[in-house]
Amino acid sequence: MKQLFSKTLMLLVGVAFVLPTQAQLLKVIVPDKALQAQTAIPWQKALVFDNKGVAVLENPEITERKELIVELEERKEFFFAIVEPGQTLTITIQLKGDQTQAAYTGKYAAESMYMNADAHFYPSTYIPVNPVKPIDYMAAKAQEEADYKALNKMIGIFPAEKQAMLLQKNELTHLKNRMTIRKAEVTAQGGNFRKDAEYQGMLSQVDINDPKYRDEFFLNAYIYNMMTHDVKKEGEVTEETLEYIDLVWKNIPRLESRRQMIGALSFSAFLPEKKIDAQRLWDAVQRLGDEQLNNMFKEVIEEKLLVAKGKKCPDFTFNDINGQQHHISEFYGKVLYLDYWATWCHPCVWEIPFFEKLYEEYKNDERIQFISFSLDDNVEKWKAKLKKDTPEWAQFILTKADQQFLQKEMGIAGIPRFVVLSADGTIAEGDALRPSDKNAKAMLEDVLSGRKM
Repeated sequence: MKQLFSKTLMLLVGVAFVLPTQAQLLKVIVPDKALQAQTAIPWQKALVFDNKGVAVLENPEITERKELIVELEERKEFFFAIVEPGQTLTITIQLKGDQTQAAYTGKYAAESMYMNADAHFYPSTYIPVNPVKPIDYMAAKAQEEADYKALNKMIGIFPAEKQAMLLQKNELTHLKNRMTIRKAEVTAQGGNFRKDAEYQGMLSQVDINDPKYRDEFFLNAYIYNMMTHDVKKEGEVTEETLEYIDLVWKNIPRLESRRQMIGALSFSAFLPEKKIDAQRLWDAVQRLGDEQLNNMFKEVIEEKLLVAKGKKCPDFTFNDINGQQHHISEFYGKVLYLDYWATWCHPCVWEIPFFEKLYEEYKNDERIQFISFSLDDNVEKWKAKLKKDTPEWAQFILTKADQQFLQKEMGIAGIPRFVVLSADGTIAEGDALRPSDKNAKAMLEDVLSGRKM
C-alpha cells in the first residue's frame, strides 16, 4: 500500500511539472526609462516595469479577444495590441533617432501591426496640423507611397472576402493623403490649389454621387474647390462660413450628408480662435428651413448671443477666500481677463502656467487685471490649491447659485473658459483665447488698444 502511494505521488508530481503555465496576456518591453514613465494602457492597471524594461498586463476580466491601445502620453503616440486569454502578445517599443517604433511577437502580432499601420495611414501623419519644423513635401510623398504599398502587402493576412474591402479603403485613404500633401505644398509655395493641375487631377476622381465618396473629406474637398473664400483656421470666418453653407446645401446630393457637414459648424465655427457673426450664421441656417439643423444650432447660437461683443456683462457675484461676496462691477475701470476653472479640471490646471506667464507680463500694467473664478464645490480643496500654488492674481470662488446665474446669463457651462471684458464692463471677447494660445497676448493688446472695443 505504501509503495502504491509513493508511485502515485511521484506520478502526480510529474504531472504537476508538465502542466502548462498561464500565458501572460500582454508583455510590454520598453528599454528607455523616459518612455517607460509615459507608457500606459487606458482603462487598465498601471504598467510596472522591472529593471529590464519589461511590464506585464494581466486582467482576468478580459475573457475573449480584445483590442487594447498602448499609449505614450507625452509623445501623444499610440500602438494597437490585440490580446486573447491563453495567448501572449509581446510589444517592444524603442526609439530610433526621434522616431518611435514598435515590434510585435505572438499570435496576433500580424493583425496588431496592420491595425497600427492603418491607424497611422492618415493625412495628418504626413502633413501635421501644427508642424514643429518645415515640411519636406518630397519626403512626405515618398513616405506615404511606401506606407501605402506596405499596408497593401499586409492585407494578405486576412480572409479573401475582407481583403477587397480593405484594399478599397486603403485606395481611398491613399487619395486623401496625396490630395492633402499636394494642397499643402501648393499653398506653401504661394499657389492656388484650385488652379493646380496635379491637385485637380486627383479631385476629378471624386464622384460625389458614388457612395464610396460620402466621406466628409471628399465632400469638403469638392465644396472648398468651388469656394471663392479661403477656409481659415483662425480669425474672421463669417463670409467663408456663409458661402460654405450655401454651396453645401445646393450641391451635395444627399440630405444626411448636407446636415452632417453644416451641423459640424455648430462646433467648429465657434472655436475661440475663430471670429464669426453668430446672428448672421443663425439667419443663414434658418433660411434653409431644416428643422433638424435649426435644433442643432439653436442652443449654441443662443449661448453665443448672450456674450455678443459690446453687450454689457451681467453683474455676477462670487466669494473671496474669506467668504465675502463681491460683484464683477467692482472691478470695472480696467480690462479684465477672466478665467473660469476648477481643481478637478485637468485642462484648466494645464492652462494655469500660461495664465501666470501672461499675468507676469502685465502685472505692472494698470490698464488690465487678471481674475480667476473657481467652480469647485469643495471650498477646502480650492483653498489648498491656492495655498500650494500661491498665485499672485485675484482668486475667487463661485457658489452653486453663482454658477447657475452665469450659465443662464452668459452660457458658461463648460470649463476651461476665458472671457475678456472692456474697461466699461462690456464684453470684448465672450469666448476668449486660452492663455496657451500663441495669439492670446495679441488678443489682449487689441482690446487694450481699443481695436476690438
